[in-house]
Amino acid sequence: MKRLAICQVHPDRRLQTAWNALQFGVVCLPLSPLVGAIAVLLAASLTATQAWASIVRRPINRALALLGIWFAIAASFALDTADAFIGLLNFLPFFAVFTCLSALIQQPKQLRRLAWLFAIASIPVSLIGCGQLFWGWSGPIRLGIIDWPLVAGGLPPDRMAAVFAHANVFASYLTVVFILTVSLWLDLWQQEVHPRLQRFWSRVILRKSSVWTNLPKTLWLKLSLLSLALLGNGIALVFTHSRNGWIATALGCLALAIYHRWYWIVASMAALVSAVLGAAFSPAPIKGSLRAIVPAFFWARLIDRDFDRPVGTLRITQWQFAGSLSQQRPLFGWGLRNFGPLYEQQTAVWMSHPHNLFLMLAAETGIPAVLGLCGIVSWILTQGVLCLRQSNWATTFNDLKRDRQWLFAYLVAFGATVVFNLMDITLFDLRINLMGWLLLAGIAGTVSGSRELSVEGTRSQPS
Repeated sequence: MKRLAICQVHPDRRLQTAWNALQFGVVCLPLSPLVGAIAVLLAASLTATQAWASIVRRPINRALALLGIWFAIAASFALDTADAFIGLLNFLPFFAVFTCLSALIQQPKQLRRLAWLFAIASIPVSLIGCGQLFWGWSGPIRLGIIDWPLVAGGLPPDRMAAVFAHANVFASYLTVVFILTVSLWLDLWQQEVHPRLQRFWSRVILRKSSVWTNLPKTLWLKLSLLSLALLGNGIALVFTHSRNGWIATALGCLALAIYHRWYWIVASMAALVSAVLGAAFSPAPIKGSLRAIVPAFFWARLIDRDFDRPVGTLRITQWQFAGSLSQQRPLFGWGLRNFGPLYEQQTAVWMSHPHNLFLMLAAETGIPAVLGLCGIVSWILTQGVLCLRQSNWATTFNDLKRDRQWLFAYLVAFGATVVFNLMDITLFDLRINLMGWLLLAGIAGTVSGSRELSVEGTRSQPS
């Protein structure tokens, strides 16, 4: 019987220790950010020592280094330079981690492995969230390397936050994990379950054998783990009451369904979303009929019913103020972490950020900085999309269709984080920030790895 490997073998033996450290870090990250971050940092450091020449040779890494210098210069022109330089810790270390991890992750099978680790690690997190919301589990829980706020009833009240400091941060985490878990389900079905169904179908009809009794124990274990992760993450996502999480996850799953040509899922999702939106925003006659069908749990949250919010807490107010700040100092901005004090001075309401990552960067680091970051990320994503269309993948990796699916899954997961950050900013949580850069590093590394192998294959062909 084939056994599940604890740590996957890296294609480059020199990077095996670094790859082991990264796998360990991904598992630990949600429950212990300290241990997870140390392991990821160790993986990045070991990769730098073994592949430094390759890292500094890549143009995208040079561009990111220049952007980091711009961020530092902008911080020196900040209204409060001390806060601005502290704010650099949310960016510059992650730039460095990205450059190293994009050299460590080289093949789509590594993307699949990381997705499995994310899914498995999410199971206890969702369980803790359910305990917090439904069974009154409370903290804070501090056990050395573990520090969970864990407020009974959720944070804010009646919104599941689990081991995170806010329900929206938890929703951002769940968005990525749910999309990757769905991708694992599709992969498992296509690669292992469906072929066995076809193989044993005739025997089942003749009652000579059962498909399920012929499934290996390892496959049963995979199915059980994925089922538990998918169910737990789905329940947790619903009870975070995060509109951003619902929208980003729905769009991500819709993209996966379209890619795999499961049009009945696309139609079902479109009907479901239309019903919820109709119950929230349609004219009175239609609205009344739909609200009799659609639970108020969903449409009431969309329209913020039962919430009388002060003007200063509205996102539109924050966005307008951030836009005005970027117009006043378009080159270097006002400095990272300076939005909060300026906004409080203007509105007497404390908001640490304007609930839009791009507006925040424009206001705090300047328009050139946000354009530079968007340009670098867009270039990486574009290269990923172009790599999906390359026919020479067939000679690069073993399974063309499967490899493309995993690159696409990471593109979708990262795209979902971008959508989420259009309405909120969750990168101030170390785990969310690392996850985002890890997704991007996976895309960049896989694209670079496919090109390097393609070049080697071309050179090895006889002339």
